Amino acid sequence: MLKSSPVVFVVDPDKAFSAQICGIVTSVGLQGISFDSVETFLKIHSVDRPNCLVVNSVFLTTGDSTLYKKLESLRCEMPMIVVADKHGDVTTAVTVMKNGALDYLEKPVDRSPFLDQIKIGLERDTDNEILQISKRRVTTAINSLTPRQIQVMKFCIRGERNKAIAHAMDVSIKTVEAHRAAVMNKMEAKSFVALVDDCRLIGFS
Repeated sequence: MLKSSPVVFVVDPDKAFSAQICGIVTSVGLQGISFDSVETFLKIHSVDRPNCLVVNSVFLTTGDSTLYKKLESLRCEMPMIVVADKHGDVTTAVTVMKNGALDYLEKPVDRSPFLDQIKIGLERDTDNEILQISKRRVTTAINSLTPRQIQVMKFCIRGERNKAIAHAMDVSIKTVEAHRAAVMNKMEAKSFVALVDDCRLIGFS
């Protein structure tokens, strides 16, 4: 399996089940990596390719709150499918879905619906990675601006005209125009709308 292939992490104490899931995802060109405990899973480093997590519900109902919190923080970045041994309980199902799980399945899982959820998870992870890259790009660009340029940009994205900005900053309109041009250049914004969208992306106002 190529290292560039999307990867599905399986965290389940049932080695036979983990092997089955890894076999299913491998059959469609993905890579499956299994762990029999949360501790071993948490030792992995972040991966630079689309990924998804399949985890046994027992690890989300454990009394070890530290592990649960770590797994919960990972869920924000890694789409999660929760699997229950035999008959899962409604309370756990509702809780994991509210916490952002893609799905809550009972063993044995049906191949086709399971792969559909894996596909959704990998697509979501890819979209999230693209979003994070965009946020990093915008943050880096903003950090390259001078204090004056940031001040002008704040006025601009609020819809202030150059004349009003010049008056507020006690500078000439030409100075505002120069700062505005520098902002557009450093932010690599092709239009004013694009500039506003980039600022909204990271909550800059």
